[in-house]
Amino acid sequence: MLLTTGRTHPQVVEQVTAETGLDASKQQARQRRSAAGLVLPLIAFVLATFVAPLGTLLVRSVYDPLVADALPETLALLREWDGTSTLAEPVYAAAARELLRAREDRTSGQIATRVNRIKSGLRSVVTRSARKLRNASGDSWRETMIGIDAAWGEPDIWLAMRSAGERFTFRHYTISMRSISCANPMVASPGSQRNAASTCRFCGARWPLALALPHCA
Repeated sequence: MLLTTGRTHPQVVEQVTAETGLDASKQQARQRRSAAGLVLPLIAFVLATFVAPLGTLLVRSVYDPLVADALPETLALLREWDGTSTLAEPVYAAAARELLRAREDRTSGQIATRVNRIKSGLRSVVTRSARKLRNASGDSWRETMIGIDAAWGEPDIWLAMRSAGERFTFRHYTISMRSISCANPMVASPGSQRNAASTCRFCGARWPLALALPHCA
């Protein structure tokens, strides 16, 4: 309320300025709150539908604890292995126990898939071994597992298991980059240009020249 009685002109002007300025500040504050109320739901929607799933995907791309959680005893023994010498019976015994448990937990297929990403062709070895170990009998787990598949007598599968057991890894990015940029010089097969083919040195596939150019460039 504007009171002018007994006041000079400068005092009246000062009072009017103060009151109108206060009202303007209140109005601006209300407008800001209203604008925030409209924007915040949109920000929450973007975070929930885009940012959070993308963050989860990025974390999973470098953090994969499945094999480490499923084969802890086996991996602990493999870390002490030099990668070339013959593995001892305790390693085979630990692997047999943990593969059997993984089959019961229905994770043996996922373990096999991760091992196969390191070394192609090992998925069937792991899944078949986990299945046949249920009915295995004998005094030596080493002989039993090698009897199921001779691959267990070679270092490749154990090296692949040890690599797959790393919780934090950039392996998935490396595999993706290899599949995208699997460069290999074009080697034309004998015959006409129509029959020319190229072999990708990473995926091992033979591509017709027309398809090999975009795939292996």
